[in-house]
Amino acid sequence: QAQITSGKELQRPSDAPAKVAETENLDAALSRLDQYKSNGIQVEQRLIQEESVLENLTDTLQRLKELSIAANSGAINDNNLQAYRSETGQILERILDYANTKTANGEYLFGGGKNTAKPFSAISGTLQYNGDQTQNYIQISDSRKVLGADSGDQIFQRIIDGNGKFSATSETTNTGSGSIGSDSVIDPSRFLSANYSIEFTSETEFNVVNTDSGSTVLAAQNFGSGNSIQFDGIEVAIQGQPAAGDQFTLAPSRNEDMLSIVNRFYTALSSKPENDNEKARYHQNIDHVLEGLDRALEHVGSVRSDLGSRLGYIDNTRSENESVNLVLTQTRSSIEDTDFAAAISNLQTQMTTLEAVRQTYSKIGALSLFDYLR
Repeated sequence: QAQITSGKELQRPSDAPAKVAETENLDAALSRLDQYKSNGIQVEQRLIQEESVLENLTDTLQRLKELSIAANSGAINDNNLQAYRSETGQILERILDYANTKTANGEYLFGGGKNTAKPFSAISGTLQYNGDQTQNYIQISDSRKVLGADSGDQIFQRIIDGNGKFSATSETTNTGSGSIGSDSVIDPSRFLSANYSIEFTSETEFNVVNTDSGSTVLAAQNFGSGNSIQFDGIEVAIQGQPAAGDQFTLAPSRNEDMLSIVNRFYTALSSKPENDNEKARYHQNIDHVLEGLDRALEHVGSVRSDLGSRLGYIDNTRSENESVNLVLTQTRSSIEDTDFAAAISNLQTQMTTLEAVRQTYSKIGALSLFDYLR
C-alpha cells in the first residue's frame, strides 16, 4: 500500500541496498547537472554582456573612422576641426566607460581576477590597466570548461599597430612635405622585423639604414614622390617632397591601447594645418590613426568571433546535458518508482490471502473445547 500511495518502490534502504546505492549515485550526477546548468547560465550572461559592449565599441570605432576620413580630406576648416574634436573627446570618455563596464552584481566585467575595483584609468591619453590577466574558466559539464569574460588588457590594450608587421612614421622635426605609409611585407622570407631609418641627404636622394645593426641597406637612392621603396622584403612609398635632413622611421609592429589611437586623432585636430609641412604632418598623423582604427576593428571583430564560438559551445553543451539529464532521470525512475500493475496485483493477492487467514482464524477461534470433544 505504501508503494502504491507514494509511487516509490524503495521505502527505506533495507528494501534493496544495492538499488538504493545506485539511486544515490544517480542523484549525485543529477545534482552536478543542475550546477552545470546554473554555471552555464551565469557565464552566458557575462558573455552576452561582453558581446553587447563590443558591439557598441565597434559602432564607436566605425564612427571615429568616419570622422578621421572626413578630417583627412582637403576640405576642412576650423569649424570642422572643432566639431570633430568635440565629438572625439566624447568618444574618449565613452571608450573608458566601456572598459569599466559593470555586471548586474556590481563586479567589473573586464578586471580579470580583480573585479571589485575599476580596471582602467586614463593616464596622459593612454589606458592604464589595473586588473590582472586571470582567466576564469567555468565548468559546464563533467569534461568541459568555458572561458568567462575576457580580461580588459586582451580587448583594449593588445591592438597591433601599423600594418600588423611594421609601422612607418615621419619624424616630428621634418621640414619637408613628405609623408609615409605602412604599405606591406612583399617577401616574408626576407623580412627581418628590424628598425629602419629612411634618411634624406637631399631632396632627391635618400639612404635606408638598419638602425639595429647600423648597416646601410640602400645608399644614394633617387627619390620620386609615390615611387616604391623596397628593401629586406618591405615595400613603402613616400608622398610629397621631403627636405634634406628629413627622416622616416620603420619599426616592428607592437601592441598599443585603444585610447592612444583615439587620443592621437584628438591631438591631431588641435589646430588647422597652414603650410605644406604642417599639412604633411597632419595627414601623416591622420593616416596613422586610420591604420590604428583598422587594426582595432579587426581586433574587436576577432574577439567577437571567439565570443560567438563560446556561446555556441555553451548551447551545445546545455543540449547534451539535458539529454543526459533525461536518461539519468528515466534510469532512476526505473529503479525507484513503483511498477503499479505488479504492485496492485501483489496487493490484491496479499489481501486475498490475509482475508482467508482472517476467516480461518475466526472459525478456529470460535471453537470451544466442548465443540472439539464433540
